[in-house]
Amino acid sequence: MASTANNQFIARATGGFFFQDDSSLDNQGGCINTTTGAYLTQGGVWTNNSDATLKENFTAVDGRAVLSQVARLPISTWNYKAEADSVRHMGPTAQDFYAAFAVGNDDRHIGTVDSGGVALAAIQGLNAVVEEKDARIAALEVRAGTLESQNGELEGKVAELASQNEELEARLAAVEAAVGAPGAQRAAGRAPAGAMATVALGLSLAGALVFRVRRGSTARAPRMNSLIRKTR
Repeated sequence: MASTANNQFIARATGGFFFQDDSSLDNQGGCINTTTGAYLTQGGVWTNNSDATLKENFTAVDGRAVLSQVARLPISTWNYKAEADSVRHMGPTAQDFYAAFAVGNDDRHIGTVDSGGVALAAIQGLNAVVEEKDARIAALEVRAGTLESQNGELEGKVAELASQNEELEARLAAVEAAVGAPGAQRAAGRAPAGAMATVALGLSLAGALVFRVRRGSTARAPRMNSLIRKTR
Protein backbone atom coordinates (compact mmCIF):
# COMPACT_ATOMS: atom_id res chain seq x y z
CA MET A 1 0.00 0.00 0.00
CA ALA A 2 1.55 3.29 -1.13
CA SER A 3 0.80 6.93 -0.47
CA THR A 4 -1.51 8.63 -2.95
CA ALA A 5 -0.50 12.27 -2.36
CA ASN A 6 2.28 14.43 -1.01
CA ASN A 7 2.54 14.90 2.79
CA GLN A 8 0.32 11.90 3.38
CA PHE A 9 0.68 9.35 6.14
CA ILE A 10 -0.86 5.90 5.76
CA ALA A 11 -0.65 3.15 8.34
CA ARG A 12 -1.89 -0.38 8.27
CA ALA A 13 -2.13 -2.69 11.24
CA THR A 14 -4.52 -5.60 11.10
CA GLY A 15 -4.10 -6.10 14.84
CA GLY A 16 -5.26 -2.56 15.68
CA PHE A 17 -3.52 0.67 16.61
CA PHE A 18 -2.31 1.47 20.12
CA PHE A 19 -1.36 4.87 21.47
CA GLN A 20 0.41 4.49 24.81
CA ASP A 21 2.28 6.84 27.09
CA ASP A 22 4.01 4.01 28.93
CA SER A 23 5.19 0.48 28.30
CA SER A 24 1.83 -1.14 29.12
CA LEU A 25 -0.61 -2.16 26.44
CA ASP A 26 -4.24 -1.17 27.00
CA ASN A 27 -6.14 -3.37 24.60
CA GLN A 28 -9.85 -2.46 24.43
CA GLY A 29 -10.28 -4.56 21.31
CA GLY A 30 -10.88 -1.50 19.18
CA CYS A 31 -9.50 -0.32 15.91
CA ILE A 32 -7.73 2.48 17.79
CA ASN A 33 -6.82 1.92 21.44
CA THR A 34 -5.37 4.48 23.85
CA THR A 35 -3.69 4.44 27.21
CA THR A 36 -6.57 6.59 28.56
CA GLY A 37 -9.06 3.76 28.10
CA ALA A 38 -10.95 5.54 25.32
CA TYR A 39 -11.04 3.76 21.98
CA LEU A 40 -12.55 3.59 18.54
CA THR A 41 -14.60 0.44 18.09
CA GLN A 42 -14.33 -1.80 15.08
CA GLY A 43 -17.74 -0.40 14.09
CA GLY A 44 -16.45 3.18 14.13
CA VAL A 45 -17.92 4.40 17.47
CA TRP A 46 -15.67 6.52 19.65
CA THR A 47 -16.12 5.27 23.21
CA ASN A 48 -15.14 7.33 26.25
CA ASN A 49 -13.65 5.82 29.37
CA SER A 50 -16.16 6.25 32.23
CA ASP A 51 -14.90 3.76 34.82
CA ALA A 52 -15.98 4.79 38.34
CA THR A 53 -12.61 3.65 39.73
CA LEU A 54 -10.91 6.35 37.66
CA LYS A 55 -13.11 9.19 38.97
CA GLU A 56 -13.14 11.26 42.16
CA ASN A 57 -14.67 14.38 43.76
CA PHE A 58 -18.25 13.43 42.93
CA THR A 59 -20.82 16.23 43.37
CA ALA A 60 -24.58 15.81 43.06
CA VAL A 61 -26.31 17.69 40.25
CA ASP A 62 -29.57 19.65 40.45
CA GLY A 63 -31.43 18.38 37.40
CA ARG A 64 -33.94 21.23 37.43
CA ALA A 65 -31.18 23.83 37.49
CA VAL A 66 -29.46 22.10 34.55
CA LEU A 67 -32.80 21.97 32.71
CA SER A 68 -33.22 25.69 33.22
CA GLN A 69 -29.73 26.34 31.86
CA VAL A 70 -30.32 24.10 28.85
CA ALA A 71 -33.55 25.99 28.10
CA ARG A 72 -31.55 29.25 27.94
CA LEU A 73 -28.57 27.79 26.05
CA PRO A 74 -28.28 29.24 22.53
CA ILE A 75 -28.56 26.45 19.96
CA SER A 76 -27.93 27.02 16.28
CA THR A 77 -26.78 25.32 13.10
CA TRP A 78 -23.41 26.20 11.63
CA ASN A 79 -20.46 24.88 9.63
CA TYR A 80 -16.78 24.62 10.41
CA LYS A 81 -14.67 27.04 8.43
CA ALA A 82 -12.55 24.12 7.24
CA GLU A 83 -15.62 22.51 5.69
CA ALA A 84 -17.97 23.54 2.92
CA ASP A 85 -20.91 25.78 3.79
CA SER A 86 -23.25 22.93 2.93
CA VAL A 87 -21.88 20.72 5.72
CA ARG A 88 -24.10 21.77 8.62
CA HIS A 89 -23.84 20.94 12.30
CA MET A 90 -26.10 21.74 15.24
CA GLY A 91 -25.26 22.66 18.80
CA PRO A 92 -24.00 25.39 21.13
CA THR A 93 -20.61 27.08 20.98
CA ALA A 94 -18.00 25.94 23.46
CA GLN A 95 -18.01 29.42 25.00
CA ASP A 96 -21.76 29.34 25.74
CA PHE A 97 -21.59 25.74 26.96
CA TYR A 98 -18.74 26.47 29.36
CA ALA A 99 -20.41 29.65 30.64
CA ALA A 100 -23.58 27.69 31.41
CA PHE A 101 -22.12 24.54 32.97
CA ALA A 102 -18.39 25.14 33.64
CA VAL A 103 -17.38 21.59 32.64
CA GLY A 104 -14.49 20.50 30.46
CA ASN A 105 -10.91 21.72 30.14
CA ASP A 106 -11.66 25.15 28.71
CA ASP A 107 -14.19 27.29 26.84
CA ARG A 108 -12.98 26.24 23.39
CA HIS A 109 -13.93 22.57 23.42
CA ILE A 110 -16.96 20.42 24.32
CA GLY A 111 -16.30 16.86 25.41
CA THR A 112 -18.85 14.27 24.36
CA VAL A 113 -18.97 12.95 27.93
CA ASP A 114 -19.94 16.44 29.13
CA SER A 115 -22.63 17.10 26.52
CA GLY A 116 -24.11 13.67 27.25
CA GLY A 117 -24.03 14.29 31.00
CA VAL A 118 -25.78 17.64 30.63
CA ALA A 119 -28.47 16.04 28.48
CA LEU A 120 -29.10 13.25 31.01
CA ALA A 121 -29.25 15.69 33.94
CA ALA A 122 -31.73 17.88 32.04
CA ILE A 123 -33.89 14.83 31.31
CA GLN A 124 -33.95 13.95 35.01
CA GLY A 125 -34.91 17.54 35.84
CA LEU A 126 -37.70 17.45 33.27
CA ASN A 127 -38.93 14.14 34.67
CA ALA A 128 -39.09 15.65 38.17
CA VAL A 129 -41.16 18.56 36.84
CA VAL A 130 -43.53 16.20 35.01
CA GLU A 131 -43.98 13.97 38.08
CA GLU A 132 -44.78 17.00 40.24
CA LYS A 133 -47.37 18.24 37.75
CA ASP A 134 -48.85 14.74 37.46
CA ALA A 135 -49.26 14.63 41.24
CA ARG A 136 -50.99 18.02 41.24
CA ILE A 137 -53.29 16.95 38.40
CA ALA A 138 -54.19 13.74 40.25
CA ALA A 139 -55.01 15.72 43.40
CA LEU A 140 -57.17 18.14 41.40
CA GLU A 141 -58.99 15.23 39.75
CA VAL A 142 -59.79 13.76 43.18
CA ARG A 143 -61.03 17.14 44.37
CA ALA A 144 -63.12 17.59 41.22
CA GLY A 145 -64.70 14.17 41.75
CA THR A 146 -65.58 15.04 45.34
CA LEU A 147 -67.11 18.36 44.30
CA GLU A 148 -69.08 16.66 41.54
CA SER A 149 -70.48 14.15 44.03
CA GLN A 150 -71.41 16.93 46.47
CA ASN A 151 -73.03 18.88 43.64
CA GLY A 152 -75.14 15.84 42.73
CA GLU A 153 -76.33 15.54 46.34
CA LEU A 154 -77.23 19.24 46.45
CA GLU A 155 -79.15 18.97 43.18
CA GLY A 156 -81.13 16.08 44.66
CA LYS A 157 -81.98 18.11 47.74
CA VAL A 158 -83.01 21.11 45.62
CA ALA A 159 -85.31 18.88 43.56
CA GLU A 160 -86.83 17.45 46.75
CA LEU A 161 -87.44 20.93 48.18
CA ALA A 162 -88.96 22.08 44.90
CA SER A 163 -91.37 19.13 44.98
CA GLN A 164 -92.34 19.89 48.59
CA ASN A 165 -92.84 23.54 47.69
CA GLU A 166 -95.18 22.65 44.84
CA GLU A 167 -97.19 20.42 47.17
CA LEU A 168 -97.45 23.18 49.78
CA GLU A 169 -98.44 25.71 47.12
CA ALA A 170 -101.27 23.41 46.02
CA ARG A 171 -102.49 22.85 49.59
CA LEU A 172 -102.37 26.57 50.35
CA ALA A 173 -104.30 27.35 47.16
CA ALA A 174 -106.99 24.88 48.25
CA VAL A 175 -107.27 26.56 51.67
CA GLU A 176 -107.44 30.01 50.04
CA ALA A 177 -110.16 28.79 47.68
CA ALA A 178 -112.16 27.37 50.59
CA VAL A 179 -111.89 30.57 52.66
CA GLY A 180 -112.54 32.91 49.74
CA ALA A 181 -115.57 30.99 48.30
CA PRO A 182 -118.85 32.99 47.80
CA GLY A 183 -120.82 33.18 51.05
CA ALA A 184 -117.92 31.67 53.02
CA GLN A 185 -117.51 34.80 55.11
CA ARG A 186 -121.30 34.99 55.86
CA ALA A 187 -121.38 31.31 56.69
CA ALA A 188 -118.34 31.73 58.90
CA GLY A 189 -120.38 34.05 61.17
CA ARG A 190 -122.91 31.27 61.75
CA ALA A 191 -120.46 28.36 61.72
CA PRO A 192 -120.10 26.34 64.83
CA ALA A 193 -117.09 27.04 67.02
CA GLY A 194 -115.59 23.62 66.15
CA ALA A 195 -115.65 24.35 62.39
CA MET A 196 -114.01 27.72 62.91
CA ALA A 197 -111.32 26.12 65.03
CA THR A 198 -110.68 23.53 62.30
CA VAL A 199 -110.28 26.22 59.65
CA ALA A 200 -107.94 28.23 61.89
CA LEU A 201 -105.89 25.11 62.62
CA GLY A 202 -105.67 24.30 58.92
CA LEU A 203 -104.48 27.80 58.14
CA SER A 204 -101.89 27.66 60.87
CA LEU A 205 -100.55 24.30 59.66
CA ALA A 206 -100.44 25.48 56.06
CA GLY A 207 -98.62 28.63 57.10
CA ALA A 208 -96.09 26.65 59.10
CA LEU A 209 -95.42 24.32 56.18
CA VAL A 210 -94.97 27.20 53.76
CA PHE A 211 -92.54 28.95 56.08
CA ARG A 212 -90.33 25.82 55.99
CA VAL A 213 -89.60 26.51 52.36
CA ARG A 214 -87.20 29.39 52.00
CA ARG A 215 -88.39 30.51 48.61
CA GLY A 216 -91.50 32.61 48.87
CA SER A 217 -91.77 32.44 52.67
CA THR A 218 -91.70 36.21 53.07
CA ALA A 219 -94.25 36.71 50.32
CA ARG A 220 -96.71 34.27 51.95
CA ALA A 221 -96.75 35.95 55.38
CA PRO A 222 -99.10 38.86 54.43
CA ARG A 223 -101.44 36.44 52.64
CA MET A 224 -101.66 34.18 55.67
CA ASN A 225 -102.32 37.12 57.98
CA SER A 226 -105.09 38.28 55.64
CA LEU A 227 -106.67 34.80 55.60
CA ILE A 228 -106.54 34.50 59.38
CA ARG A 229 -108.24 37.90 59.72
CA LYS A 230 -110.99 36.75 57.36
CA THR A 231 -111.83 33.81 59.57
CA ARG A 232 -112.26 35.91 62.68
